Amino acid sequence: MDFVPPINLTPPMPAIPRAGPVQGEGLCFQVSGSAYRDVRLCSAEPVSVSLESIPKVVSFTVRGLTGVGETSITLGGLEPGRTYYRYEDGHRSEVFVAEAAGSHTYVQDLSRPHQVFLKERPSTKYIRDDANGGDCASIGSWDPATKTCLLTTDVSETIILDADGLTLDGGGHSVTASGFAIYAPSHTDLTIQNVVVSGSPYGIYLFGSPASRVSGNTVSMAHPGDYGIRMESSAGSTVSDNTLFSADSAYYGLGILIYSSPSSEVRGNEVAVAYGGIGIALSFSAAIITGV
Repeated sequence: MDFVPPINLTPPMPAIPRAGPVQGEGLCFQVSGSAYRDVRLCSAEPVSVSLESIPKVVSFTVRGLTGVGETSITLGGLEPGRTYYRYEDGHRSEVFVAEAAGSHTYVQDLSRPHQVFLKERPSTKYIRDDANGGDCASIGSWDPATKTCLLTTDVSETIILDADGLTLDGGGHSVTASGFAIYAPSHTDLTIQNVVVSGSPYGIYLFGSPASRVSGNTVSMAHPGDYGIRMESSAGSTVSDNTLFSADSAYYGLGILIYSSPSSEVRGNEVAVAYGGIGIALSFSAAIITGV
């Protein structure tokens, strides 16, 4: 297919609802025009935040700016009376019911950067480096010698890679989940391969997981603002030989986003989306794209 060059993260937008991300430093942040919820985040201490609200998930990264160890965060714009599941760096931290005003307040650690998301459903499978590979035994076969989980069935829950050096091999099976389909937080030397991903706002998302590989996967995107493959703070990683497409001609999102992940490489991917192909942001020091 034709070469698709890297794109600016703020290209002309089609006339469809799209949320953020809203990025910046300060105390309060607001997402407007979301297809899901118009949410806001306010912190008692100055923070750096990237906030998004897309179908069935509110997601944000948060970093402290002043050396203070924690802050009080209030989330607004939630559905009053709804139960939410808050995850931090892939681990469930809290179950709460949004107040009548659609808000919720909690204490956020700022000793290091964190990736936080809210889900309406708690369903999650964890792949770990133990005798059974965590939950791998319920969805696939586990090889402890290579730390590989090979799927033997389709999965309708989020899969989280929760140890260093893990491999998730889809074996051609599909993963479909609200929010994140496959999520890898704060672990190194991970491999995600041969998975079919569909129907998830975040297809494959690596956060703080350097020296990792995402290859040979097929990702279809359907919602405004979806990400097929997103890599953040994951230096020295590779995204190769994946197929990413959207069935809807009105789709707007990014097939691949490499964010703050220097010395990473993107090569040999087929990206066929109506709007947005590959985005590179804050990934200096040789973020390389060859052959798309």
